Amino acid sequence: MNSEKLNSIAPLLFATLVAAQNAINSFGKEATTSGQEEKMIIELASILQNRDLVNAMKEVIPAKAVPAEKEFTNSTQVKKGSYKDGTLTITFVKGNVYEYYNVPAGVWKLLVDAESIGKAFSAVVKGKYEYTEI
Repeated sequence: MNSEKLNSIAPLLFATLVAAQNAINSFGKEATTSGQEEKMIIELASILQNRDLVNAMKEVIPAKAVPAEKEFTNSTQVKKGSYKDGTLTITFVKGNVYEYYNVPAGVWKLLVDAESIGKAFSAVVKGKYEYTEI
């Protein structure tokens, strides 16, 4: 991320970090020891409906090693997903397949790690990226 972009989002990031710290404090040590901070920040930003903040946080959170594709066997909505070069492909249980474009790698990581893929998808993908049904 270049310094100009970082400077433009710094106030948003600061406000989010303060809000996240407050959320972490209210959730207690359980959240910090289980690695849930990133998910809480994204969820908090989504709840606030601040698209600039959501996108900034998605860029800041690094995508760690995640599989290129995954089957979501416990989901009633999403059957499988894959990610390559900014394109997220989601296959729904009903058989519909969609490609979402210009999706940051961190979003795929959040989906892969999510306790509920359906809720995570709705919070960080649905209505936020251009897509086509394939």
